Parts: sequence; C-alpha cells; structure tokens
Amino acid sequence: MTDFLTPDELAERWKLHANTLNIWRMNGTGPEYIKVGQSVRYPIEAIETYERENTKGNE
Repeated sequence: MTDFLTPDELAERWKLHANTLNIWRMNGTGPEYIKVGQSVRYPIEAIETYERENTKGNE
C-alpha cells in the first residue's frame, strides 16, 4: 500500500510554506502528486524520488 502526504505535511517535512507547493503544482514543477476530487496527495515514493533527484553534492 502506498502512503501519501498532504500538502501541509510535505510543507512541514521540507520546512516550506504550503503555498510554495501550490505554486509548484501550477507551474508543473515539484514532486508528482495525485488529485482525488479537490484533495491533493503526494505519494511517499514520488517525494523520495524527487529528493534523490534534487540532492546536490560537492561537484
């Protein structure tokens, strides 16, 4: 079973304002999400993939 985070939960995880996630969704950026009715949910797998792909090291 896939676990999901709400926008508020993800914003708290990343120490962002939830509106930042709204803007990212409108711009087509940020992690993948699903919408069920009016509810937005972020699959944990998509969040972890996004974190891995956007982790920058000393290059």
